[in-house]
Amino acid sequence: TSMAAVNRSSTRCAAARSTSALEVDFETLDSALAAGFHVIDIRETHEVDSTPLPHTRISHIPMQELLEGRNLPAEGHYLLVCARGGRSLNTTRALRERGLQHAYSLRGGAERLRRAAFVGLYEGGKSRERTGFSMVGGASRVGDSGSWSSH
Repeated sequence: TSMAAVNRSSTRCAAARSTSALEVDFETLDSALAAGFHVIDIRETHEVDSTPLPHTRISHIPMQELLEGRNLPAEGHYLLVCARGGRSLNTTRALRERGLQHAYSLRGGAERLRRAAFVGLYEGGKSRERTGFSMVGGASRVGDSGSWSSH
């Protein structure tokens, strides 16, 4: 096991302990990705189109597709994101029941990320690039370019 893998695992475990067993907190998507999570935006396509998350390494798999049996590799660590955290929490529960023990919900969802970016811009003087979330424009569209095969 490499030191980087151990560090990512420790970060994931610390994040999981910071809230409930099903929810984790991250200030940015970059920090979740750096911790080794596969980030999955489970919002509907029209939601993603109107308010995309600003990262190209995010997979878009709508909630219903996951609930209807879309398989994800069991060894992965998944962070599900919806608008405010409710749908991702329910989907996380369903995935756990199917045996994906390393599925988590982002507490507060995309709305929390937007608020954290806004506060960072005005309180800490952080740039949008450093907060990991762009409030207006410049955001990369979430793609369907996940690393899993279709159905």
